[in-house]
Amino acid sequence: GLLVKQNSSSYPAVIGIQTSSTSQDPFISFMVNNETTGWSYGVDASDSNKLKWAYSTSDVSGSTRMTLTNDGKLGIGTTSPGAPLEIECADSTSASNGLFVKQSSTSYPARLTIETDGSSQDPYMTFQYSSGSYGWSYGMDNSDYSKLKWAYSTSAVSTNTRMTLTNDGKLGIGT
Repeated sequence: GLLVKQNSSSYPAVIGIQTSSTSQDPFISFMVNNETTGWSYGVDASDSNKLKWAYSTSDVSGSTRMTLTNDGKLGIGTTSPGAPLEIECADSTSASNGLFVKQSSTSYPARLTIETDGSSQDPYMTFQYSSGSYGWSYGMDNSDYSKLKWAYSTSAVSTNTRMTLTNDGKLGIGT
């Protein structure tokens, strides 16, 4: 492969164009700390020629963080996305296992999250203002016969429930 680096210990960054020694996958690496830490992206020939981004300086098939398939599906946290965008999280805590959208402005701190409760595995969406201080959640309460619930809570649908829709179509308000 080809390695481009500075001849200075103060700036140990390296860019490498190489192939892995085992699978011959072509990839580009961005390395720091004497070529041991960094990111790579390239083609994984052993996995249907998918384009992959990996936290590794030696190949793209291990430590893969994001994958783009030949038919345009993007997977974050998965190497086999089944939809145009698929996000798979290994973390079981609700704060880091879903999709989080927010503005960076402190003047407009609105947030939208789509996540799964870490303990009950209830899927829900949260609409919140500020740092989770105020907001509503909407989703399925798996521990209560999969009822659809609206709650004045930013962390679960099973607490502070204000409205419930049952499987047979009954709507409860304030119950």
